[in-house]
Amino acid sequence: MNVCRVAALGIMVVACTDRETLIEPARSPVPVAATADASSMPAPVAVLAPIAMTRVPAASDDADSFIERAERALKAHDLDRADSLAREAIRRDDESPDAWVVVGDVAFERKRPADALAAYDRALTVDPKHSWAAVRASDALGALGRSEEARTRLRAFIAKNGNADSDVFDALGWAELDSQDIGRATDAFRHSLAMTGDTDADAWYGLAVVAADGDNPNEVARMLARVFALDPGRRSEALHDEAFESVRHSQEWKALFE
Repeated sequence: MNVCRVAALGIMVVACTDRETLIEPARSPVPVAATADASSMPAPVAVLAPIAMTRVPAASDDADSFIERAERALKAHDLDRADSLAREAIRRDDESPDAWVVVGDVAFERKRPADALAAYDRALTVDPKHSWAAVRASDALGALGRSEEARTRLRAFIAKNGNADSDVFDALGWAELDSQDIGRATDAFRHSLAMTGDTDADAWYGLAVVAADGDNPNEVARMLARVFALDPGRRSEALHDEAFESVRHSQEWKALFE
C-alpha cells in the first residue's frame, strides 16, 4: 500500500512513496529576497486543513489472495506457511471451500488423513458441488482404508452433480479399478476423455492399466503413447509401475521405451 503525505506550501503538493521507502523531510520554502516589492507578491494562499486519510484495504488483504499464496506454498511443499495462509483466508471468509481444501491437503501431506477428510468435508458443506474437494475426500477415505466408501461417495457425487468435472470421473475410475470392477472403471475413464476432448492423460493411463489387466500389450502401448504425448513426465512412472508387469516383456512394451 502506498503512503501519501500532503504539504501545503502556497500550493498543495502530494507525493507518494512505498511503505519501505524512506520519506524525505519536507523542504522549507525559498526565502523571499529582502528587496522584493511586497506589492508584486501574490496574495497568500490559505493552508489547507489536514486531509483525513482512510486506509483502503489492499488487494492482498482479501481471502482469495491468501488462498493463492497458500496454494503456491503448498506446491513448494512449505506446509507450515500453506496452512497459516489458508487459515488466515478462512478467518477472513470461513465460507471459502478452496481454503478448506488447502488445509486438508496440508493435513494429508502430514499423514493425517482423518484431519484431511474433516477439512474436505467442510469444503463440501460450504460448496456441495466442489469437484476437487470430492476427489480429495475420496483420497483421504482411501488412505483410511475406506475405499468402498470412497467409491460410493464418488458415485453419489456424480449422480447429484451432472456437471462434475473430469477429475471426479478419473477418481471414480481408479476407485472402480481398486474394486476390480473393470467395466465401470473403463466407463469412468472414457467419460473423462469425452469431457476433455481426449486430452486427459490420467484417463488414458487408467485405460492402459485396464488393458494390462486384460493382458493386451498392443492396447497398453497405444494408450501409453497417448499419455506420453500429453505428459512426457509419466514415462518414468509407467516404466516402474507394477500394474504393467504382465506386458513388460512384450515387443510392444520394448518398442515403446526404446
